[in-house]
Amino acid sequence: MSKTLLHTIAIHLDIIAPLVALFFVLFRKEKRLGGHIFIVIFLLIQLVLNSWIKVIFHCNCGPNIYLYKANCFLSFISLSLYFLNRWKPHAPPRNYRKAVIAIGFLSLTVLALIYYDGFEVAFNSYSYSLVALSICTGCILYYYAKIKRPDIANIITSRSFWFVSGLFIYYAGCFFIFLSFKFLTLAKNPNASIVWTIHNIIFVPMCIAFSIGFRCRKPSHTI
Repeated sequence: MSKTLLHTIAIHLDIIAPLVALFFVLFRKEKRLGGHIFIVIFLLIQLVLNSWIKVIFHCNCGPNIYLYKANCFLSFISLSLYFLNRWKPHAPPRNYRKAVIAIGFLSLTVLALIYYDGFEVAFNSYSYSLVALSICTGCILYYYAKIKRPDIANIITSRSFWFVSGLFIYYAGCFFIFLSFKFLTLAKNPNASIVWTIHNIIFVPMCIAFSIGFRCRKPSHTI
């Protein structure tokens, strides 16, 4: 396989990977999605917006940076709703209300960062980094809850475990990419495209974890 073909595949992995994961949604073993529908919404956001980004880029139809910023905000909303849905049956009402307020505040902060930077100026490293840090925090809290209250004998039969693990791999792996990418692009660093290709490669194990999760039979009513 030529290097050119490998490069072409790599730069389109952010479309190919969610498309494959959505294929597993159609043929999942457990038909009830429940709160896991927000993972499906997240995948659809990635597929639609990343495809749109590529079309605008290849057709030279103008700037597409606003789509990256829309992806950042919509992804945060969908994943926040996923974590809130997971926690609601188990958290005391007072703690749950605090979590909703905290996520509302973070959502406004992400929007403010996007607005401050402009919608068509440059990649917004700060908003992406804040979202990555927030999602990683949610994943760590999930793992902590599983350690404190293990409610199933085999955690790998739980869809939640695979979904949260996929999110943690992606957002933890891409945190420093998000943090530095704006500076690389503004400096017109030739390594910027390579860095984003690495981002696309990290996208793959997340979608593989999602695909495994959709093949699990256990509906995961627990956290």
